[in-house]
Amino acid sequence: MTEYPEHQHQRHRYGLALVAAAVVSIAIALWVAVALWKPLPGHSLVMAVGAPGDAHVGFAEEYREILARNGVRLELRPSAGAVENLGLLLDESSDVSAAFVQGGTVPATAADELVSIGSLRRSAGHDTLGESLLALEPFPIRA
Repeated sequence: MTEYPEHQHQRHRYGLALVAAAVVSIAIALWVAVALWKPLPGHSLVMAVGAPGDAHVGFAEEYREILARNGVRLELRPSAGAVENLGLLLDESSDVSAAFVQGGTVPATAADELVSIGSLRRSAGHDTLGESLLALEPFPIRA
């Protein structure tokens, strides 16, 4: 059966309309996904580390090197110590996303707002620095 040119033209317009509708639908779906879901964390974060010369600064510098190899920039923020670090983590206006917090300094009221990713204990013979926690705010990290 032979198609007439006007039928071919109608089929072509119908095909273009389907493609356009699909593109618009995908664009709307992507917009909704970005608007409703939080994006992935950025490629940089700020860590409160304590006073210059503190042992935690050395640990933080090691983290900075490891993260840099994976494309993440870690800014080290000096502080007065674990109590200030905790305050910076809990302060929503602060850009601090990670900190070293000494074990036992987190009040029960803040326990649900923080996530501990481990504990550190450095031993030189029998000497220890005591337990310190690297605490992060809940995922996703503020960017």
